[in-house]
Amino acid sequence: MKKLLIILGSIVALVVALLILIPIIFKDDIQKAVDDAIAKNINATVYYDRGGFSLSLIKSFPNFSLAIDDFGIVGKAPFEEDTLLSVASFGFEIDLMSVINGGQIKVNSILLDQPEITVLVLENGKANYDIAVASEEVAEEDTTASTAAFSVAIKSWEIRNANLIYYDESMKFYTTILGLNHSGTGDFTQDIFDLTTQTTVDGLTVNMDGVEYLSNKTLTADLTLNMDLPHAKYTFKENKIALNDFGIGFDGYVAMPTEDIDMDLNFSGSDISIKSILSLIPGVYQEYLAGVETSGSISFSGTAKGTYNENRLPDVTAKLDVDNGKIKYAEYPIPIEKLTIRTALNVPGENMDNMTFNMPTFSMLLDGETVSANLAFSNLQNYTWDFGLHGNLDLEKLLKVVPVEGMNLKGLMTADLSTSGNMKLIEEERYAEIPAAGSLSLTGFEVVSEDLPQGFSIKKTSMTFTPKQVALKEFDAMLGKSDIQLDGVVSNFIGFALSENETLVGKLNLRSKSFDLDEWMTEETAEVDTTAAPLEVIRVPTNIDFAFMSAINTIHYDGMEIKDLDGLITVKEGIARLNNIDFNLLDGAFVMNGTYNSVVEEPAFDFGFDISDLSIPKAYETFNTVQKLAPVAKNVTGDFSALLQLSGNLGADMMPIYEHLYGTGVIQIDDAALKGDKLMKTISAVSKFSGEEVTVKDVKLQVEIKEGRIYVDPFDVSMKGQKATIYGSNGIDGSLDYKISTVVKTGKVGSAVNAALATYTGGAKVIDETMLVKLKVSGTYEDPKVGIASAESAGGQSPAASVKAAAKAEIDKQLKAAEDKAKAELDKQKKAAEAKAKAELAKKQAELEKEAEEQAKKAAEEAKKKAKDALKKMF
Repeated sequence: MKKLLIILGSIVALVVALLILIPIIFKDDIQKAVDDAIAKNINATVYYDRGGFSLSLIKSFPNFSLAIDDFGIVGKAPFEEDTLLSVASFGFEIDLMSVINGGQIKVNSILLDQPEITVLVLENGKANYDIAVASEEVAEEDTTASTAAFSVAIKSWEIRNANLIYYDESMKFYTTILGLNHSGTGDFTQDIFDLTTQTTVDGLTVNMDGVEYLSNKTLTADLTLNMDLPHAKYTFKENKIALNDFGIGFDGYVAMPTEDIDMDLNFSGSDISIKSILSLIPGVYQEYLAGVETSGSISFSGTAKGTYNENRLPDVTAKLDVDNGKIKYAEYPIPIEKLTIRTALNVPGENMDNMTFNMPTFSMLLDGETVSANLAFSNLQNYTWDFGLHGNLDLEKLLKVVPVEGMNLKGLMTADLSTSGNMKLIEEERYAEIPAAGSLSLTGFEVVSEDLPQGFSIKKTSMTFTPKQVALKEFDAMLGKSDIQLDGVVSNFIGFALSENETLVGKLNLRSKSFDLDEWMTEETAEVDTTAAPLEVIRVPTNIDFAFMSAINTIHYDGMEIKDLDGLITVKEGIARLNNIDFNLLDGAFVMNGTYNSVVEEPAFDFGFDISDLSIPKAYETFNTVQKLAPVAKNVTGDFSALLQLSGNLGADMMPIYEHLYGTGVIQIDDAALKGDKLMKTISAVSKFSGEEVTVKDVKLQVEIKEGRIYVDPFDVSMKGQKATIYGSNGIDGSLDYKISTVVKTGKVGSAVNAALATYTGGAKVIDETMLVKLKVSGTYEDPKVGIASAESAGGQSPAASVKAAAKAEIDKQLKAAEDKAKAELDKQKKAAEAKAKAELAKKQAELEKEAEEQAKKAAEEAKKKAKDALKKMF
C-alpha cells in the first residue's frame, strides 16, 4: 500500500511538474510563433512587454491560458507617429482538449483590458487600420479545405474601460467613445443558442461637418439574440438600448440565408418622456435638465420590414406623438403648455425618392398665446411641400422656458403664413400656381449674444408673402449704434430656399442716419494701424441678385466721417457694381462708378472717381494709394479735384497689387504749395537758382499709372518766382525719375552757377542773358539725387516758351505711345476680366451641378453598402 501511494504521489508530482514545465519549455517556441505570425500578417510596428508574455496550464486547468501585457500597434508612414492600438493586458483561455483533438478550437474567453484605439482616415481615403499584409489569392478549393480543417468557437469575451477615437477627414466625421465596457456570452459550438451582450459607454460624441450632433452622451445596450446559425436567422428577444434617457426596444428578426437580407423589425420607445428627448440636446443635459419640469405622454414607434439587396432597401416607418406636453424651467414661472405634436415618416425601400414626412400638428400655449404649425414634405425628385405657421410668440418668454446659453432674446412675433407647391413649378417659373400667402411681423425685437455683443434690435418690421415675392413694408432696426431702415421686395425666395442653384432677387431701399463701422472692429484691430492690418478677401455671393438704393447720412470709419452717401449698389453673379455713388469725405466731394468682381481668384476692381476739392495732406494721411504713388503729397498744402479711372486686382489682404494697378486721369490743382521736404532742399542746394518752395496754380496734371509707377505729363510750377516745367515718373518703391526744365537769367545766379553752366555750353563762361537748364531728379523720395542734365541758350525766347519748346520735343512721342498703350491695355484688361469672370462662374455652376448629382448617387450607394455591411458584421 505504501508503495502504491508513493507511485501515485510520484505520478501526481510528475503531472504537476509537467503542468508547470511545459509552458516554460514551450514558451519561447510559442512566443516565436506569435512573432512570426505578426511579421507575416501585419504591416505595422507591433510591440509588447516580452517579460509580460505568460503561458499557464495551472491558472485555468484543464484549459490553457495566454496573456500579453502592454501590447500595441503603431502604423507606418504616414501614420508612423500614431498609435492605432494599445492594450494594458490582452489574454484568452483555450480548451486544451480541443487543441489536442484537432478540428475546431474552443476559446472559452477573451479579455481586452484598457484598450486605447485611434482610427484615422486621411482626406484621400488612406486609413491607419489598413495594416494587413497583402497575400496572393488562394484557390477556392484550398480555402474551403483550410476552413474545414481549422475553425474557432468563442464562448465569451470582455472589453474593460476602452477608449475609441475615430476621425475621418474624407467624410469630415469625428466621434469619440469613452469609458466603453462590453461583455458577451454565447456557445458558438451549438447550432441554435442565445447570444447575450451588455454594453455601457460613459461619453459618446458624434461630429459631422463641424456640427456636434451628440455631445458626451451616455449609452447602454443590453441585447439578447437567438442565433439560428444553420438558417442564418437572428431573432431579438429581451433587449434595450438607451441614449442618455432615451430608450428604444426591439422585437422581430433579421435573416441572411442568401445574399439578400430579410428583416421584420419593430421598435418603440421604452419609458421615454419629454425630458428624455431634451436630454439629447448637445451641451445642455447636466446644466439645463436639472431645473426642468416636464409632463405629458409620448409615443415613439416604427418598423423596418422587407428585403435588403443591391436593388432595394427595407421599408422604414416611424412615428412620434406628444400629447398635453408641458415644459417648465425652475427659474421662470411661465411654462410651455398644451404641447401637441404629430409626426410620421415613411421611407419606401424600393424607391427612396418617394419618402414622405408629415407633421400635421404642432401647437403649444405660452402665457396665453397659441402658436401652431404644420409641415408636409415628400418626393425627393420633385420636392413637394406644405407648410404653415400661425399665432403669436413672445421670444423672451420662450427663451426663458428653453434658455440658450450666451443669448438674450426678446420681441413679439406674429405670423400667419402658409405655402405649398413643388420644385417643378419653381423651375418652370410658374409662381402664380404656388399657393403662398400671409404675413409676418416683429415688434420690440432685441438680441444680444456672445457672437453679437453690440446687439441687434428691430423696433418694428412687417412683411407680406405672395407666391412670387416677399414685400418688406417696413424695417426699422438698430445694429449696435447704427440705425437701418429698409423697404422693398425680395423674389424667388422659395426656389432659393429649396435649391442650391437658384438666385435670390431683391430690390431694396436702404436708409441710415448714422452707420458706425468702427464699432465692429475688434479691440485688437482698433489698436493697430488699419493701413497695415491684414484683412480677408471679401467674396460676394454668386446666388444673389440685389439692387440697393442707398441713402446714408453719416458713416463712421477709422476716425473718418463719410457724409451724405447715396446711389445705387447692385450685386449679381458675384460682382458688385456702384452706380453714381456720391458722398463727402475730408471736406471733399466724391462720385464713384465701377465694379468689384470677387469671382476670380484675385478680386478685380475697375472704378471711376470724380473728386472735388479734396485736401491734399488729408488725402495722404488717409489713403494707402496716395502714400504709395504720391509721397510728395505729405508736404503739400492745398486742395485738388480729379477725374480718375483705376483698375487692377486685390491681394489676400484686400490691398491693391500695385504692380498690376492701371489708371489714367486728370488732376486739377487750383492753388497748392510744396516746401520743407528733402527733395526741395536737394534741388535748391544743387541749382542755387531755385528756392525751397514750389507753388502750383491752375494746373491740370495728366497722369497714367502702370507697372507700379505713376507717370506725369509736363506741368508748370513756380520756384521762387521762377517758372519751371516738371515731368517724369515715380514708383511704389519710392524711386524717382523726373526732369525739371527752367529758363535761368545768368546774371542773377552767381559765378559758381555760371561756371557750372559753362561746362554744358562749351565755353569758358556764359554769354547769353538766359539759359534753358534741365535738372535730372533720381534716387528715392527719402534720398533724392539731383543734378544738371543739360544747359543751352534760350535763343531769345521767353522763359515759358523756351521751356515748353524743349519739353515738347522730348515728350510728344511718349504721350502718343502712352495714350495708345493705355487705351489698348485698358480694353484688354476689361475684356479679360469679363471673360474670366463669366468662365469662372459658368465653371463653378457646372461643378456645383455635377457635384450635387454625384454626391446624391454616392450617398445612396454608400448608404446601401454601409447598411448591409453593418448588419453582416453585427450578426
